[in-house]
Amino acid sequence: MKRLLCVCAAAALMAIVLPSVATAQTWEIHQYFGTPSLTPPGTAVGVPNVNPVLTVLPGSTVYLPVFIRMQQGDATTSPSNLTGFLYGISGVAGNGGTAANFTADAATSNRTLAGSGYVSPTVTLAGGPAVTGVNAPTNNFSLVSQLGYQTSAPGTTVINSAHSLGGADVNGAYWVGTVAINIGAGAAPGSTLDLFFREGPNEIAGTVAGAPYATSDQSVASSNVAFGADSALNPDAFRFGTGGATLINGRATAAEQFSSFADATIVVAVPEPGTLGLLALGLLGLRRRRSC
Repeated sequence: MKRLLCVCAAAALMAIVLPSVATAQTWEIHQYFGTPSLTPPGTAVGVPNVNPVLTVLPGSTVYLPVFIRMQQGDATTSPSNLTGFLYGISGVAGNGGTAANFTADAATSNRTLAGSGYVSPTVTLAGGPAVTGVNAPTNNFSLVSQLGYQTSAPGTTVINSAHSLGGADVNGAYWVGTVAINIGAGAAPGSTLDLFFREGPNEIAGTVAGAPYATSDQSVASSNVAFGADSALNPDAFRFGTGGATLINGRATAAEQFSSFADATIVVAVPEPGTLGLLALGLLGLRRRRSC
């Protein structure tokens, strides 16, 4: 039976430490993975400043809820409203793992946000070779090409910095979707998969709403986006900003720009010695039966 061996239990039980005011005020949009599970989540929880690490058996499917929370940042309107969001997921296999061991499952989906007017949803799971772009991790491969909502009708945005419309799900954040990853039965024990958020170019061109992350004051300035957490447990500050080659620009169209740290890590379990012994005895018994 598939079972979750480790889901950062200690981190989940820790008191939630939110970023300092100085750090929090620099960003408008913070996107992160919540607590993963081995079944589709009915409800989702997560810690904003922890990138989950989990260990699972080969043949498992891992479900990772995706959260977005808004901060006022340098937005000129209050509350700052998120009028559209699009992202992709890339992976980097390590410790003997390969891209063939990890695929996106068809259960990957957007979540319908009650009371919202988000429209033009997109779910594109086509995996593929390395995605180029600002801060692209070495040897990355695409797991999810595009996920999110491309725009919303005026006055119907639910995700906002005041959390006043529709109500946030947890920690002032909104559960916007779930990413499901299949771990191949042949995945090498001890191999790893690092998951990275990246922004996805919007298919609606020529308008402010065509930005991958669009806010209510986007006509004045670009959006500041933070993915996951950095090594100091703050939203990934390396990604903040509206200019420069290493910063996410909410109006970017062709460039795929990445988180600078792995936003989640999956580790394939190494069988315990007792399990290996039982397997050896089983194979020996099978051989003896065949010889008889």
